[in-house]
Amino acid sequence: MKRYLFLIVICFLLLFFVDFVSAFAVSTLYSDNYPLEMLPGESKETFFLLSNVVEGDSDVVIKSDLVGGNEIAQLIDLSTVYNIPNGRELEVPVRLHIPSNAEVGHEYKVSAIFRPSNSNAAGGNI
Repeated sequence: MKRYLFLIVICFLLLFFVDFVSAFAVSTLYSDNYPLEMLPGESKETFFLLSNVVEGDSDVVIKSDLVGGNEIAQLIDLSTVYNIPNGRELEVPVRLHIPSNAEVGHEYKVSAIFRPSNSNAAGGNI
């Protein structure tokens, strides 16, 4: 019985003292309630804002990919992996171009996925 209690205490202490959570936030200027309106043939640059200001104390490495709206949007940066130090924010620039033959009033949805990426440095994301 003492052995099981000892194992439970050790497991609890490991979980208590190990910082294995990485958290970050993603935001943008535009949404369903505040859409970006553009005319056919128009181009614009905007951004996704990555924030590592959520509770925690470590840097986070984020990989980004466009998953919707590829016909009008592209990520501007050559690298899609971003290192965000703790307490900092980073803009991920996006270029939008509406085709000149697009119908006025047509809606395009642009979406991206941001996920933790493996880091080559010690103490990276889990």
